[in-house]
Amino acid sequence: PPPSNGCRVSGDSPEIDLALPRDFNLADHLLKKALEAGWADRVVFVCKDRVVTFGELDDMVNRAGNLLAGLGLQVEQRVGLYLADSPSFAALFLGAIRIGAVPVPFHGMLRPYEFRYLLRDSRIRVMVVDADLLAELGGILSESPWLEHVLVSGPCPEGRYPSLEDGLMDASPELQAAATTLDDAAFWIYSSGATGFPKAAVHLHHDPLYCCEAFARSILQLTEQDVILSLPRMFMAYGLGNSLFFPLWSGARSILLPRIPEASGILETCRAHRPTLLFGSPPLYRDLLQAVEGGASADLSSLRLCLSAGEPLPPGLLTRFQERFGLQILDGLSSSEALHVFVSNRPGQVRPGSFGQPVPGYSIRLEDDQGREVAPGELGTLLVRGDSTSPCFWNQHRKTARTMLGSWLVTGDKCTQDGEGFLFHAGRSDDMIRVAGMLVSPVEIEQNLLALPEVLEAAVIGSADEQGLTRLRAFVVIPSHLDPSRDLSEALRARVNAEQSPCRQIRWLEFVPELPRTVTGRLQRYKLRDSR
Repeated sequence: PPPSNGCRVSGDSPEIDLALPRDFNLADHLLKKALEAGWADRVVFVCKDRVVTFGELDDMVNRAGNLLAGLGLQVEQRVGLYLADSPSFAALFLGAIRIGAVPVPFHGMLRPYEFRYLLRDSRIRVMVVDADLLAELGGILSESPWLEHVLVSGPCPEGRYPSLEDGLMDASPELQAAATTLDDAAFWIYSSGATGFPKAAVHLHHDPLYCCEAFARSILQLTEQDVILSLPRMFMAYGLGNSLFFPLWSGARSILLPRIPEASGILETCRAHRPTLLFGSPPLYRDLLQAVEGGASADLSSLRLCLSAGEPLPPGLLTRFQERFGLQILDGLSSSEALHVFVSNRPGQVRPGSFGQPVPGYSIRLEDDQGREVAPGELGTLLVRGDSTSPCFWNQHRKTARTMLGSWLVTGDKCTQDGEGFLFHAGRSDDMIRVAGMLVSPVEIEQNLLALPEVLEAAVIGSADEQGLTRLRAFVVIPSHLDPSRDLSEALRARVNAEQSPCRQIRWLEFVPELPRTVTGRLQRYKLRDSR
């Protein structure tokens, strides 16, 4: 791995001391370190037929920073990025940080009302949009009183807005970094909206380096010989670390896919680019397995690690994937507020059904409703401490007060922990279901459903019966060749209920074509509840 820059663990605390100066600019630090390491001619990004070296990226970042500054963007002001994963995204993100501005990535494929909300909430002054996403926005861009400039990447219909590419070409490649500090706001990451409208987690200039030291060094043992393929997008905290911060920190190469292809396309990308690390979520690994079982050819021999986050990895999927490819999947827990993975399984130390153990540099705590730490095996609300956690939500005082408790972050996850420190997820606090006086984890019932070969996806909620009592209702996605008949529904329900206590038995099982998910793949159970 790259040199640690004097990082050390301080005293009895698990937190990592980055040993950085008070005056600090994240983008300037990462790029200068890369050039000083002799990586100027080393490839950092491959995107379609385009190859970008560290030296070329430094030039692009400077041009992007000068372009944004030329539009009047100042320190602490926001620039919105509604772009596919690409070198241009990276250049604009880092260019904004280099001039002290704050980039705000917008989730991909937003619906108009969601875009309108984010535009109003963030009060951005400059917006950069992919040309193929522009038509979906209609006249929304003209509704914001704060938005002053719009740049379009790619051919702009009727030349309505200036071209990003022309602006970058005309901008100067020389740029002096802004005089920011470790604790200045560097960027925002909006939560995925799994429980409602997203919130903007504010992240500081030092936060990504903490994740690099804690996860990329300790768990991944990332080096400049690695090739990274991340299916989670760069507008996500998880994808941003995988595709941008980790390669810049380590000298690794990052394969950027502007759009996520089907499973066969991902397999082809693996054959063509030979990644050593594959980042995804459980649906990705399910799709890859199904594609190969359906006859698709696959060569994953270049991979040394597969990583998963976003939702719990079903033990059956983990076992099937390992048996088929000889690769373990390291499941972990991440969040927008913590910026990256803070609990993870380790290579050679994978416990099926578990998120693993705390990543070095992070502490976790499970508390009951009175704030008391629970014993091993008991259900509790998960708190995490580590110096990459967000200090606040933008413009959300009450939610910040409930979530950021000093150095501790309340994740909202309900979990248990065994005697060896392995963490097991039981669902979100607002997803837990009380049936007959007992608290039931929807995740536990969903895992039972997913163990059935006929079930591709499953979601469980609480629903009132004819007496007004809460019972379990399951929504299930099955393969297209199966008939979603009542007989099949009853058969699946009976098999899952056979060994369950009465409060954990499914009362209704419905077939649906798909489950509601956020753009980051997280299940939106609240939409299923609202639909009843």
